[in-house]
Amino acid sequence: MKKKLQLKGKGNSGGANEMDRDSWADPNKQPPPAAWPTMLEPLAETLRGYVKDTLVAFKEAGIELDIVSLGNEIRHGILWPLGYVCAKDLFLAGEMSLKL
Repeated sequence: MKKKLQLKGKGNSGGANEMDRDSWADPNKQPPPAAWPTMLEPLAETLRGYVKDTLVAFKEAGIELDIVSLGNEIRHGILWPLGYVCAKDLFLAGEMSLKL
C-alpha cells in the first residue's frame, strides 16, 4: 500500500488485482487459500469480506483506486473446485464488495 500511495501522490493512476490465493495462480491452478471455507455460501461470504476489507484498507490509507480486478488468469473460474463450476456466484460476491 505504501508503494501505491507514493505512485498516486505523483499523479499516477492506481488499481488493485485481488489475488485470492496463498500462492500464484494460472489458468490451470486456481486454489482458494487453505484457511478459507470449502462450501459455496461460506466461501462466497469470505470472498466478499476479503474484497471489502481490502478496499476499505486502501480507502483508509488515502489511496483511490481507478480499477479493481477480481482474480488473475480466470477464464476457467476462480477458487477451485467450487469456483470452476460456480464462478458466477463468486464473482457476484466480489462485485458486491465493489459497490460498498
